[in-house]
Amino acid sequence: MREKQLELQHTMSRKGYARLAVELKAQRKVASISRAVVWADGHRDKNGKPKNKKVAQKIEDMGKIERNGQNSTNLKEDAVSKVLGAERNGRVKTFGKGVTQTRLTILSQMNGQFAELREENAQMKSQMSDMRNSMDKLKKSQVQNPATTEATPTTPLVSPSVTCHPQSDITKCKLLDWMGTGDVVAEGRWASSDPHSSAHCVPIGPNAMKVWVDVAKKPEEFLWRAPSDMTYIVDAVGSTIAWPADFVILDSSSPGFMG
Repeated sequence: MREKQLELQHTMSRKGYARLAVELKAQRKVASISRAVVWADGHRDKNGKPKNKKVAQKIEDMGKIERNGQNSTNLKEDAVSKVLGAERNGRVKTFGKGVTQTRLTILSQMNGQFAELREENAQMKSQMSDMRNSMDKLKKSQVQNPATTEATPTTPLVSPSVTCHPQSDITKCKLLDWMGTGDVVAEGRWASSDPHSSAHCVPIGPNAMKVWVDVAKKPEEFLWRAPSDMTYIVDAVGSTIAWPADFVILDSSSPGFMG
């Protein structure tokens, strides 16, 4: 058993599958990548060659399954599972440390729910665009017919401006692992607790906060309500995301703290 494990030992050093997957998606400019591709890349040497004959055969077998269109999105039936066998101890290959089938199932269900929210949000944006076009036409019509403009009382077409807080008033915060481990996965800045506030065009909803991610403490941890173009904490650095309010610790020493 030990010899078999050594034969299929990866060549990633301390990088890990999760970070390798992020790099491969960036290199190929794709939103998703199959487990077979990640596994194969993680078992090649620095010259791009399979580590040994056993690995080369496994890569070839996975490639045949994918080329023949026999690959599945079901992790229990995809090319990796068919070639390497069932997962052990609940762990899932090529997804990084600590990732289990149960956790992936939960994430899949959540992604489905948020796909529906994104669709609804897209429809709302389309309706708002139509309304803006109608308002523009009305404004042009009023300019062309000043008599009508004078006779008709007008109301502001733009809502009052929203007050923006200067940088010094922003409250720093820490994001805890939403799976409840208590680990700090990122540090950033609180942006909003308004349920209607949006992160990546999706309302954050109740019991959530919109936060800026400045530092990824656990780069390979999964995001909560991940946008379509992000998966891990490291992907969100420099942007805003939604995070469950119960897992956000606000820094009481920050100038903008409202506690």
